[in-house]
Amino acid sequence: MPKSSSTQSHSAQVPKQPSVPGPEHKRLAVFLGKWNLEGQQYDGLVGSAAKIVAVETYEWLPGGFFLVHL
Repeated sequence: MPKSSSTQSHSAQVPKQPSVPGPEHKRLAVFLGKWNLEGQQYDGLVGSAAKIVAVETYEWLPGGFFLVHL
């Protein structure tokens, strides 16, 4: 197949204003912070029965669009 001699110019589109989190993102704030977790793991293929105690931490990633689980 012959190579095309035409070139295309692509320029990056820059948003006019920075994106900001919307109300749907802000509703995730109820999950922020440290959560105490207690539970029971049942005997199975991944291991034997055991009590589970943990602390789960959730924070915003920079920009406020996503939460990260630490």
